[in-house]
Amino acid sequence: MMGACFDCLVEIDGMPNRQACMVQVRPDMVVRSMSGARDIHPEHTDRDND
Repeated sequence: MMGACFDCLVEIDGMPNRQACMVQVRPDMVVRSMSGARDIHPEHTDRDND
């Protein structure tokens, strides 16, 4: 099942926390590996949906 986990998080064209397995490769794409946990901004938490 693709997209079910977050083991392949990378930065793609300057946008961090993208799932590499869910993005189609294209010419001149810039992909960088990431390390550590992803950033979660307070304005984007699940508590906002309660």
